Amino acid sequence: MLQRKRRIPKAFFEKIAQTRGTFLVSEYFSIKIVPVSPSEETRFAGIVSKKVSPLSVRRNAIRRLLYRILMTLYPNIQPGFLVLFSFKPKVNIVEHGILKREIESLLKRGGVLKK
Repeated sequence: MLQRKRRIPKAFFEKIAQTRGTFLVSEYFSIKIVPVSPSEETRFAGIVSKKVSPLSVRRNAIRRLLYRILMTLYPNIQPGFLVLFSFKPKVNIVEHGILKREIESLLKRGGVLKK
């Protein structure tokens, strides 16, 4: 699980949605990247709606999978960003390896992950 200090609090979700930033889209999810002060640690959040899965167990499993992938990537992540993941229903049928590659490629395109 990603440490609490590396996650975005729920209270910031609406603020991030209204802030200008980079919006990247994948087949399985979309990402909103908002730059903040470079001295701040990069924080992440994952949104999995009921359209993706009506079962809370499955939604939480998808969110935990995201956080597990981000933990492996964290040493290569640059500071100073807020990153919000919003998953699409197709994420239910994707394999772990494919999802990890997609996350890596979009984070590199967004400038969050060191190349």
